Amino acid sequence: MKREHNFCAVTVKEGLTYVGRTTDNTIMEMMYWRRENWSAGDMRKFHALAGRYYTFTENQNIFCDIGANIGTTCIFFKSILEQKLRILAFEPMPDTFALLNVNMILNGIPQNEVNLVNIGLS
Repeated sequence: MKREHNFCAVTVKEGLTYVGRTTDNTIMEMMYWRRENWSAGDMRKFHALAGRYYTFTENQNIFCDIGANIGTTCIFFKSILEQKLRILAFEPMPDTFALLNVNMILNGIPQNEVNLVNIGLS
């Protein structure tokens, strides 16, 4: 990955696009080389396991992403695995939170289906 600028964009095979920092040697670099969403296989396994014990209904459709980073997990869940979900995402770092907002817009996640909160949880 060529690093002449502070930010880069990566589109993965699932059709999702993310903007991240060129200094991200983990998430953005892996997605760039593999063209696969970060932890896609693990998220598919988690979704299948959760589906064995829970059903997503109008009253039970909230996905909490604690430490949302740039949104690779909650955007993947909302766009690929379970479109009915409402997103509740927490990201404490202001610069990363800004990228989370950008990636929600970039991937067409409606604002009325997402609550992004710029705080940390423990």
